[in-house]
Amino acid sequence: MLGADSMASRGCEYHELDEPKVWANRGTMMARDWTLFGACGTPRAIQIAKYGVEPPSPDGACGPVEVLYRWANAFRAVCKDLGYGLDGKDDDGVDFLVGFRGRWYEIQSRGGIVTHPGLYASTGCGGPEARAAMFALLAYSETEREPQALVQAALDASSAVNVHVRAPFNYVEMKVSD
Repeated sequence: MLGADSMASRGCEYHELDEPKVWANRGTMMARDWTLFGACGTPRAIQIAKYGVEPPSPDGACGPVEVLYRWANAFRAVCKDLGYGLDGKDDDGVDFLVGFRGRWYEIQSRGGIVTHPGLYASTGCGGPEARAAMFALLAYSETEREPQALVQAALDASSAVNVHVRAPFNYVEMKVSD
């Protein structure tokens, strides 16, 4: 399960986005598998990632990190071709959280890829608060919650203390491969 807020901010301005910052693609990154994407950054960068980047086809025994590396390079190339981010910031600070085969991967704004070993991960300005909330809920709560309720609680915690995180929240869920 992946969730995101609906806010885009620039300095002291904020805008509620109509389009979710989370999405699912089936069969794009690897064979028939579902891949979840979440992004934080400018709306333009997110739109380029969603609509302008053709996912690479894995060849041979290519693992998830290599496929994500190729995707990140394709994203940066499309940004450059479109003249986006030519102000010295290659991608204007966009980070991606990618869910694939039960693991979380983060593609950082400078192209680094981090594999998150746990059950949860987050990115963006509300990321630390969301991770803290998930940790507390999973470690200290005796009440078992559905995945969306956990993600909702993490987003609520982030929005309660971070002015750059706002509802409404959007969710996307991983489908089981055929």
